[in-house]
Amino acid sequence: MTGSRRRVALALALLAAGAGTVQAATPGPQTESESRAASGNRWLGVSVLSGWFKADNALADYQWDTRPKPGWGIEAAAGAGRYGLGLRMTQSATTQAMGSVASVSEATVTSRTLELVGRGNLVSFGAQQVFATASTGQLRISYDPDHVDIDTGGASPARVELAPVNTWTWGGGLGLERSLGKALVGGAEFSYRAFSLETAHRSGSTIVVGRESFGEWNARLAIGWRRGL
Repeated sequence: MTGSRRRVALALALLAAGAGTVQAATPGPQTESESRAASGNRWLGVSVLSGWFKADNALADYQWDTRPKPGWGIEAAAGAGRYGLGLRMTQSATTQAMGSVASVSEATVTSRTLELVGRGNLVSFGAQQVFATASTGQLRISYDPDHVDIDTGGASPARVELAPVNTWTWGGGLGLERSLGKALVGGAEFSYRAFSLETAHRSGSTIVVGRESFGEWNARLAIGWRRGL
């Protein structure tokens, strides 16, 4: 009888050990963060951007309206772990006064950028992440209308072409991002973008032509989709 009890106890112990092994080997449902961790933290995302763009106050010397203006954009990025790299396109518009002798009082100035953006997460707390960005790319400034006629007092006005301007940009920023669901993220970013333009202004009776550096402040909200690979 004692031997039978020992055999039953041993069988129960083996069954319990086998059940524990099966339970440990059977994976449960994974969260999005667990899925990204299992795949090496690789991810892919697309975001829609909306916010305010503030032109450099120095551009007011060239009759630009430098008050904050609304803008929009879109960004596609991929990354691994804390770091990411993507392409960002943004657009905003303001006005430039043409003066009392021009055929129009002001022209619309549209700024479009296409930038390569690098990103690195600095710190996480709860579902939030603080990140930093660095960017470089191309800025295209275009005018509407693309020409003005200047009254010079002669028989016919002088036509001035407002040709598009292309220039390089560079900048960086800080942002805060939060997970809004399984694959949805939202956030905000505050950044600065610098660029240079050829300028001309009057100094006494002389027209001075040169190249000056300017900047633009951006405050943006973003909402997007992100998935682990």
